[in-house]
Amino acid sequence: MRRGWFGVGMAVIVWTAMVSAQTTRPLVVAHRGGAGLAPENSLGAFRQALDLGVDSLELDVHLSRDGELVVSHDPTLERTTNGSGPIAAKTWAELTGVRLKSGFPDRFQDERLPRLDDVLALVAGRPGVRVQVEIKRGPSGFYPGIEEKVVVAIEQRRLMDRVIVIAFEDETLQRLRALRPGLTVYGLASPRPLERRGQTIEAYLAAMHALGVAGVGLDQRLVTPAVVAEARRRGLQIGVWTVNDPDAMRRFGGMSLDFITTDRPDLLKAVLSGATVR
Repeated sequence: MRRGWFGVGMAVIVWTAMVSAQTTRPLVVAHRGGAGLAPENSLGAFRQALDLGVDSLELDVHLSRDGELVVSHDPTLERTTNGSGPIAAKTWAELTGVRLKSGFPDRFQDERLPRLDDVLALVAGRPGVRVQVEIKRGPSGFYPGIEEKVVVAIEQRRLMDRVIVIAFEDETLQRLRALRPGLTVYGLASPRPLERRGQTIEAYLAAMHALGVAGVGLDQRLVTPAVVAEARRRGLQIGVWTVNDPDAMRRFGGMSLDFITTDRPDLLKAVLSGATVR
């Protein structure tokens, strides 16, 4: 009898936890710091996102010629800065002279490329805020040793419990899992790479489960209630990117996702709070 009541009690606890997880709003993740509000992947963008009260920052890292972890989406400088050439061909000293392009207010006119540690230092002073760090590839392929450098940077700031490392490439995910089994790692997927591999989204989720990652971040074109249910069945956390339209924010906000990544965290916070946003 005691054992029976214990079983019932445990079932109630598990059910309550499931309901709570399903009704909790998704985390608001500022894509590249909130690229719709400030120069992408700039310290100004990250500071502004933190002041807006986002749950998490998202950023991308490349490796300079002398081994610095540089925060930038592109492997080359032309699109986002007044510089040119691959980041991998420059020393950090050379990169410090590069300015980010800006179409934003005056306070963002002198933004420079940050290092990963610069952003982690900001986050370390904001308890509870998380970071998603995407490891990118260079013009010539994988950066040798970048995974270990990222892990060391996170450990030095004592942020292992607040950082999720994300990547598209299975090889990167495997290296991260081998380096630090306790590190939280998410896979990323979008339609075109899956099509090239002839892989369905269901097969991708099965592969991520087999790889042992904690979750996935999916291009919004891949996210449906059925896909969310399949991820849950596989024990995976799941989020969506990059959602900037208020109607899409409302739709995904009702899908029991773990996070929504956006260039407009101000809009997403308003939508999730129930405010009328057009």
